[in-house]
Amino acid sequence: MRYSKAVDGSESQLRFVVSIEFELGISDEPTLSYREARSYAFNGVRLDVYDRQMEQLSNIEFDTETEVPRLVGSAYLQLTTLRQVEELTKLLKFDGRGWF
Repeated sequence: MRYSKAVDGSESQLRFVVSIEFELGISDEPTLSYREARSYAFNGVRLDVYDRQMEQLSNIEFDTETEVPRLVGSAYLQLTTLRQVEELTKLLKFDGRGWF
Protein backbone atom coordinates (compact mmCIF):
# COMPACT_ATOMS: atom_id res chain seq x y z
CA MET A 1 0.00 0.00 0.00
CA ARG A 2 1.14 3.53 -0.67
CA TYR A 3 -0.01 6.88 0.71
CA SER A 4 1.17 9.77 -1.48
CA LYS A 5 1.15 13.54 -1.22
CA ALA A 6 1.92 15.75 -4.23
CA VAL A 7 3.54 19.15 -3.79
CA ASP A 8 3.14 21.45 -6.80
CA GLY A 9 1.63 24.70 -7.98
CA SER A 10 0.83 26.68 -11.12
CA GLU A 11 4.04 28.69 -10.62
CA SER A 12 6.39 25.75 -11.15
CA GLN A 13 7.10 23.10 -13.76
CA LEU A 14 8.09 20.70 -10.94
CA ARG A 15 5.96 18.29 -8.95
CA PHE A 16 7.32 16.42 -5.94
CA VAL A 17 5.47 13.32 -4.78
CA VAL A 18 6.29 11.95 -1.32
CA SER A 19 5.00 8.40 -0.79
CA ILE A 20 4.91 6.35 2.40
CA GLU A 21 4.90 2.66 1.54
CA PHE A 22 3.42 -0.07 3.72
CA GLU A 23 2.99 -3.79 3.33
CA LEU A 24 -0.46 -5.07 4.24
CA GLY A 25 -0.59 -8.47 5.90
CA ILE A 26 -3.92 -10.33 6.06
CA SER A 27 -4.36 -13.30 8.32
CA ASP A 28 -6.59 -16.17 7.23
CA GLU A 29 -7.44 -17.05 10.85
CA PRO A 30 -11.26 -17.36 10.81
CA THR A 31 -11.72 -16.33 14.47
CA LEU A 32 -10.17 -12.88 13.99
CA SER A 33 -12.25 -9.81 13.24
CA TYR A 34 -11.66 -7.82 10.06
CA ARG A 35 -9.51 -5.29 11.93
CA GLU A 36 -7.56 -7.92 13.90
CA ALA A 37 -6.75 -9.89 10.74
CA ARG A 38 -4.86 -6.97 9.18
CA SER A 39 -1.41 -5.66 10.01
CA TYR A 40 0.82 -3.08 8.38
CA ALA A 41 4.61 -2.99 8.10
CA PHE A 42 6.47 0.22 7.19
CA ASN A 43 8.53 -0.28 4.00
CA GLY A 44 9.96 3.19 3.45
CA VAL A 45 9.55 6.67 1.98
CA ARG A 46 9.97 7.42 -1.71
CA LEU A 47 10.42 10.82 -3.40
CA ASP A 48 9.47 11.17 -7.08
CA VAL A 49 10.23 14.32 -9.09
CA TYR A 50 8.22 15.16 -12.20
CA ASP A 51 8.77 17.69 -14.98
CA ARG A 52 5.20 18.80 -15.66
CA GLN A 53 6.03 20.17 -19.17
CA MET A 54 3.33 22.87 -19.14
CA GLU A 55 2.87 25.83 -21.45
CA GLN A 56 3.57 29.24 -19.93
CA LEU A 57 0.57 31.55 -19.26
CA SER A 58 2.47 34.58 -17.98
CA ASN A 59 5.86 35.50 -16.52
CA ILE A 60 5.02 33.62 -13.31
CA GLU A 61 2.31 31.07 -14.10
CA PHE A 62 1.96 27.95 -16.19
CA ASP A 63 -1.19 26.45 -17.75
CA THR A 64 -1.92 23.36 -15.63
CA GLU A 65 -4.41 22.13 -18.25
CA THR A 66 -1.51 21.55 -20.67
CA GLU A 67 0.38 19.39 -18.16
CA VAL A 68 2.15 16.29 -19.52
CA PRO A 69 4.11 15.00 -16.50
CA ARG A 70 7.33 13.06 -16.99
CA LEU A 71 9.16 11.32 -14.15
CA VAL A 72 12.73 12.68 -14.02
CA GLY A 73 13.97 11.28 -10.72
CA SER A 74 13.11 8.90 -7.92
CA ALA A 75 14.79 7.89 -4.66
CA TYR A 76 14.06 6.05 -1.44
CA LEU A 77 14.80 8.30 1.53
CA GLN A 78 16.31 7.45 4.89
CA LEU A 79 13.23 8.56 6.84
CA THR A 80 11.85 6.39 9.64
CA THR A 81 9.25 8.53 11.43
CA LEU A 82 6.07 10.33 10.40
CA ARG A 83 7.52 13.55 11.85
CA GLN A 84 10.45 13.35 9.40
CA VAL A 85 8.01 12.91 6.50
CA GLU A 86 5.99 15.92 7.67
CA GLU A 87 9.15 18.04 7.84
CA LEU A 88 10.12 16.95 4.31
CA THR A 89 6.74 17.99 2.86
CA LYS A 90 7.03 21.38 4.62
CA LEU A 91 10.46 21.91 3.07
CA LEU A 92 9.16 21.07 -0.43
CA LYS A 93 6.15 23.41 -0.32
CA PHE A 94 6.04 26.35 -2.65
CA ASP A 95 6.18 29.74 -0.88
CA GLY A 96 5.06 32.02 -3.75
CA ARG A 97 8.62 33.14 -4.60
CA GLY A 98 10.01 29.87 -5.95
CA TRP A 99 11.03 26.42 -4.87
CA PHE A 100 13.45 26.14 -1.96
